[in-house]
Amino acid sequence: MKTVFNNDQLPHIFAQQNQNHGRNSGGSFYFNGNIIYSYGQHFPIARILPDDVALITTQSYSVTTAAHISRTYAALSHYKSFSVNNVLADTKPEHRDNLKGIIASYQDALLSAGRARTYKQIHIDRADRLYSQAVAYSKAFKLGANIKRQDITELLEAAKKQAKKDKAKRERLAKQRERLAKQNAAKYAAQLEQWKAGQRDSIERLQHNAPVWMRLSDDKKTVQTTKGASFPAKECSAVWRIVQLCRKRAAGWKPEPGQQVKLGHFRINSISANGQVIAGCHTVDYPAIKELAGILGL
Repeated sequence: MKTVFNNDQLPHIFAQQNQNHGRNSGGSFYFNGNIIYSYGQHFPIARILPDDVALITTQSYSVTTAAHISRTYAALSHYKSFSVNNVLADTKPEHRDNLKGIIASYQDALLSAGRARTYKQIHIDRADRLYSQAVAYSKAFKLGANIKRQDITELLEAAKKQAKKDKAKRERLAKQRERLAKQNAAKYAAQLEQWKAGQRDSIERLQHNAPVWMRLSDDKKTVQTTKGASFPAKECSAVWRIVQLCRKRAAGWKPEPGQQVKLGHFRINSISANGQVIAGCHTVDYPAIKELAGILGL
């Protein structure tokens, strides 16, 4: 039995349900039994059920998968097809979730119709189709849902009220984030000064992408960073000279192939024209480097 088909023919073979398996030549589009997939079992496109019912996904993944879905949708046009979020739904709760998705799409179509200045009828026709699909889905899976048609004006008014609430919530959360950011900045600054003075072993991660700072250990032999790394203080002078040279020439520096400039275990990846040093996960700005150089007397 032939099992390899082109992308156009494969979904039609699937729709016939006369064989258990089929695929395209690359194996990216295939079916096993009553389920057809795109690029693997993690992405089922459609599932055929008894009584000529077919569930087709509303999800997408890529341009190629979208083409697979389109071909499958066309091949299943003679089925009682439903576009749903979960084509593998089996339980009543799962089917109710699918129904909620169809109703949400119906409401979105109505809102689009209410807002549209042109092509209003296209949105109204789509809303009518989705309403009919919601009613049919409830009946097909015995969900007993009482689905009522909704008035566009009422829906638009409800959407405006919800948008106003959402805006107020966003503004409230933004103020909370701003207030927290200020509190964290003040707390971080205090902890940084304590850390530099040797009064703290570490600093809380209170700021995303906080700048890296450095200090000298009590025995003056080791440089420690706010990220928890350390390296010998005696190795700093060579890197400091390169930093100064980069700033003087207004030109960045990167090691040549096979060349390594290191601070302890850490290889220097690059130094910018303004003196910023990148070494692994550490990006150290010039003010922190200059401060350390002053402490070291370089």
